[in-house]
Amino acid sequence: MKFEDLNVETKLFINGEFVEGNSKRTIDIINPTNEEILCKVSEADEVDVDLAVKAAQNGFKEWNILPLDKRVDLLLNLAKALEDDIVSFQYLESYDNGVNLGFSLACMQECVRYIKYYAGFCDKIKGVTFTSPMNEEYSVKTIRVPIGVVGCISPWNYPLMMSVWKIIPAIAAGCAVILKPSELTPLTTLRLAKLMQKVGFPKGVLNIVVGYGHIAGEALTRHKDVHKVSFTGSTFVGRAIMKA
Repeated sequence: MKFEDLNVETKLFINGEFVEGNSKRTIDIINPTNEEILCKVSEADEVDVDLAVKAAQNGFKEWNILPLDKRVDLLLNLAKALEDDIVSFQYLESYDNGVNLGFSLACMQECVRYIKYYAGFCDKIKGVTFTSPMNEEYSVKTIRVPIGVVGCISPWNYPLMMSVWKIIPAIAAGCAVILKPSELTPLTTLRLAKLMQKVGFPKGVLNIVVGYGHIAGEALTRHKDVHKVSFTGSTFVGRAIMKA
């Protein structure tokens, strides 16, 4: 399958739409097998991150009141859509990341399984209620609630799988997500956003800001309205995120 036939998304994904970045700058996406430019994607800056956070706040409100069985259905539909389009994802991952087609297919199949697995968690996140041992007239109840807006930063290797490992559990728990994928390998993650758009996820539940760590990544980890950060990468960057 030729790269030109894959209908690649190259814009940021904010509030359910693919949009150009605020700065209008782009990032070259390189095919590591021959070092040729595959395409150019929009680069996110601090303004784009702030827009993504606002979109996630609104998406969180809508997602949080959606009946749990509807969340299950949406995630299962996403898994089915990925499975139906798995060959395109397989080739796109290989072009973008340089791995062989057999390996990329195995990664895509794992993503399908993972989404199905966490679809089953949507309606099974429960609290605990028990009678107080101090006084039988009282009971104690622990309720688990979603934390809100989650910022995720994924690495260049295993691009889609690492992103799915971050996005899907947070969404299953009722949160909204802003993902900053590696600027080296963002293409399959952007394609996943297109599938989420297609199957009908509420706007803002997932936002993707492709950009550099010292700009988009730092803006995401420092943002006062991001309540949790999930990061995979180097110890050096991890320490910087902890400081932020």
